[in-house]
Amino acid sequence: MKTMTALGALGTAGALLIAGVALAHDGDRATRMFERFDLDGNGAITLQEAVSNAETRFDTADANTDGVLTEDEIKARAEERMAEKDNAERKGEGRHMRRISRMIDRVDANGNGAIERTEAIDAATERFTRLDADGNGSLTMDEISKQRRGHKKG
Repeated sequence: MKTMTALGALGTAGALLIAGVALAHDGDRATRMFERFDLDGNGAITLQEAVSNAETRFDTADANTDGVLTEDEIKARAEERMAEKDNAERKGEGRHMRRISRMIDRVDANGNGAIERTEAIDAATERFTRLDADGNGSLTMDEISKQRRGHKKG
Protein backbone atom coordinates (compact mmCIF):
# COMPACT_ATOMS: atom_id res chain seq x y z
CA MET A 1 0.00 0.00 0.00
CA LYS A 2 1.31 3.47 -0.82
CA THR A 3 1.65 6.21 1.75
CA MET A 4 2.10 9.93 2.43
CA THR A 5 0.18 13.09 2.38
CA ALA A 6 0.62 16.50 1.13
CA LEU A 7 1.86 17.80 4.38
CA GLY A 8 1.60 21.15 2.86
CA ALA A 9 -0.78 21.25 -0.11
CA LEU A 10 -3.25 18.84 1.43
CA GLY A 11 -2.51 20.01 4.82
CA THR A 12 -0.65 16.89 5.68
CA ALA A 13 2.70 17.03 1.20
CA GLY A 14 5.92 16.70 3.11
CA ALA A 15 7.79 19.27 1.75
CA LEU A 16 4.89 19.19 2.05
CA LEU A 17 4.78 21.83 4.65
CA ILE A 18 6.44 24.65 2.79
CA ALA A 19 4.98 23.42 -0.49
CA GLY A 20 1.60 24.66 0.63
CA VAL A 21 2.94 28.14 1.24
CA ALA A 22 4.97 28.20 -1.96
CA LEU A 23 2.11 27.02 -4.12
CA ALA A 24 -0.68 29.06 -2.55
CA HIS A 25 -2.71 30.74 -5.25
CA ASP A 26 -3.87 33.89 -3.46
CA GLY A 27 -2.20 36.30 -1.09
CA ASP A 28 -4.64 35.78 1.77
CA ARG A 29 -4.26 32.01 1.71
CA ALA A 30 -0.49 32.27 1.39
CA THR A 31 -0.37 34.70 4.31
CA ARG A 32 -2.49 32.42 6.52
CA MET A 33 -0.32 29.43 5.68
CA PHE A 34 2.86 31.41 6.28
CA GLU A 35 1.61 32.52 9.68
CA ARG A 36 0.82 28.91 10.58
CA PHE A 37 4.39 27.84 9.76
CA ASP A 38 6.03 30.86 11.45
CA LEU A 39 5.64 29.44 14.95
CA ASP A 40 7.37 32.27 16.80
CA GLY A 41 5.71 35.01 14.73
CA ASN A 42 8.96 36.75 13.82
CA GLY A 43 8.19 37.02 10.10
CA ALA A 44 10.46 34.19 9.01
CA ILE A 45 10.18 30.42 8.88
CA THR A 46 13.27 28.59 10.10
CA LEU A 47 14.20 25.04 9.21
CA GLN A 48 13.33 24.05 12.78
CA GLU A 49 9.84 25.52 12.39
CA ALA A 50 9.41 23.79 9.05
CA VAL A 51 10.46 20.43 10.49
CA SER A 52 8.27 20.90 13.56
CA ASN A 53 5.31 21.61 11.29
CA ALA A 54 6.07 18.56 9.15
CA GLU A 55 6.27 16.36 12.26
CA THR A 56 2.96 17.67 13.58
CA ARG A 57 1.21 17.18 10.25
CA PHE A 58 2.67 13.71 9.83
CA ASP A 59 1.61 12.66 13.32
CA THR A 60 -1.89 14.03 12.76
CA ALA A 61 -2.28 12.02 9.56
CA ASP A 62 -0.74 8.84 11.01
CA ALA A 63 -4.03 7.44 12.28
CA ASN A 64 -2.62 4.15 13.57
CA THR A 65 0.58 5.75 14.97
CA ASP A 66 2.88 3.25 13.27
CA GLY A 67 5.25 5.91 11.90
CA VAL A 68 4.13 5.25 8.33
CA LEU A 69 1.52 7.07 6.26
CA THR A 70 -0.55 4.93 3.94
CA GLU A 71 -2.41 6.26 0.94
CA ASP A 72 -5.63 5.58 2.83
CA GLU A 73 -4.43 7.66 5.80
CA ILE A 74 -3.41 10.47 3.51
CA LYS A 75 -6.73 10.50 1.70
CA ALA A 76 -8.66 10.34 4.96
CA ARG A 77 -6.74 13.32 6.37
CA ALA A 78 -7.17 15.25 3.12
CA GLU A 79 -10.91 14.60 3.24
CA GLU A 80 -11.05 15.78 6.87
CA ARG A 81 -9.24 18.99 5.98
CA MET A 82 -11.45 19.62 2.96
CA ALA A 83 -14.56 19.10 5.09
CA GLU A 84 -13.31 21.85 7.43
CA LYS A 85 -13.17 24.39 4.58
CA ASP A 86 -15.99 26.42 3.12
CA ASN A 87 -16.95 26.02 -0.53
CA ALA A 88 -14.71 28.86 -1.73
CA GLU A 89 -11.67 27.21 -0.16
CA ARG A 90 -12.54 23.76 -1.53
CA LYS A 91 -11.73 24.53 -5.14
CA GLY A 92 -9.11 22.11 -6.38
CA GLU A 93 -10.17 19.39 -3.93
CA GLY A 94 -10.33 16.70 -6.62
CA ARG A 95 -6.99 17.80 -8.04
CA HIS A 96 -5.34 17.37 -4.64
CA MET A 97 -6.76 13.89 -4.23
CA ARG A 98 -5.46 12.86 -7.67
CA ARG A 99 -1.98 14.14 -6.84
CA ILE A 100 -1.56 11.96 -3.78
CA SER A 101 0.01 9.02 -5.66
CA ARG A 102 2.53 11.29 -7.37
CA MET A 103 3.44 12.89 -4.06
CA ILE A 104 3.91 9.47 -2.53
CA ASP A 105 6.23 8.45 -5.35
CA ARG A 106 8.33 11.61 -4.89
CA VAL A 107 8.70 11.28 -1.12
CA ASP A 108 9.04 7.49 -0.82
CA ALA A 109 12.85 7.38 -0.85
CA ASN A 110 13.21 3.69 0.00
CA GLY A 111 10.58 2.58 -2.53
CA ASN A 112 8.51 0.56 -0.07
CA GLY A 113 5.26 2.22 -1.09
CA ALA A 114 4.96 3.97 2.26
CA ILE A 115 6.10 7.30 3.60
CA GLU A 116 7.95 6.89 6.81
CA ARG A 117 8.33 9.74 9.26
CA THR A 118 12.00 10.22 8.37
CA GLU A 119 11.16 10.40 4.67
CA ALA A 120 8.59 13.10 5.32
CA ILE A 121 11.08 15.10 7.39
CA ASP A 122 13.77 14.67 4.75
CA ALA A 123 11.36 15.88 2.05
CA ALA A 124 10.41 18.92 4.13
CA THR A 125 14.08 19.71 4.71
CA GLU A 126 14.89 19.37 1.02
CA ARG A 127 11.97 21.62 0.05
CA PHE A 128 13.01 24.22 2.63
CA THR A 129 16.57 24.21 1.30
CA ARG A 130 15.34 24.71 -2.28
CA LEU A 131 13.17 27.64 -1.24
CA ASP A 132 15.91 29.25 0.86
CA ALA A 133 17.44 30.99 -2.15
CA ASP A 134 19.81 33.18 -0.15
CA GLY A 135 20.90 30.28 2.06
CA ASN A 136 20.42 32.19 5.32
CA GLY A 137 18.44 29.43 7.03
CA SER A 138 15.09 31.20 7.04
CA LEU A 139 12.25 31.95 4.64
CA THR A 140 10.37 35.23 4.50
CA MET A 141 7.03 35.75 2.81
CA ASP A 142 8.81 37.84 0.18
CA GLU A 143 11.30 35.07 -0.54
CA ILE A 144 8.52 32.51 -0.90
CA SER A 145 6.52 34.87 -3.14
CA LYS A 146 9.54 35.31 -5.42
CA GLN A 147 9.94 31.54 -5.65
CA ARG A 148 6.24 31.22 -6.52
CA ARG A 149 6.51 33.81 -9.29
CA GLY A 150 9.51 31.93 -10.69
CA HIS A 151 7.54 28.68 -10.55
CA LYS A 152 4.73 30.20 -12.62
CA LYS A 153 7.18 31.31 -15.31
CA GLY A 154 8.96 27.95 -15.56
